[in-house]
Amino acid sequence: MCKSAWAAIFTTNYDMIVEQAYRNKPLAAQKSVPVYQFSKDYNIHDNSKVHLFKLHGSIDQIHLPDDVLVLTTKDVTDTFRQRSSMLSQIPRLLIDYYWVFIGYSFADGILRQLLNEVKRTNRDTMPRESFAILPHPTEEDTELLPRIESR
Repeated sequence: MCKSAWAAIFTTNYDMIVEQAYRNKPLAAQKSVPVYQFSKDYNIHDNSKVHLFKLHGSIDQIHLPDDVLVLTTKDVTDTFRQRSSMLSQIPRLLIDYYWVFIGYSFADGILRQLLNEVKRTNRDTMPRESFAILPHPTEEDTELLPRIESR
């Protein structure tokens, strides 16, 4: 992952595994820059950096009052206002870039809603292909992202 250039990485994990991977890889293609719920000063189009959007907060920021961890379904709703600036970036990026979802279950509904909004505003199709690597895709997943079989 670190050897490839990415426009951004969005994660619902609040651990530090992606940041550690970039720190431990001396030949990483880009510098990893975390984007938290309260972040305001970042340029998503700066290709020298991969912006790591921490959609559900980050364990290293819990001492800050503006950062909240999303741990429950109730937290998804209760923290929407704090996360709205960060989430507002997603529809534009879904139009401009290809997306690969790895291990994301779409169960929290946030990205599913944003994907559906983009699809609805583009004549019921996604403007760019997106791909998901899922162990057991649901019927809703395959409606959102058409299934491609690989063997």
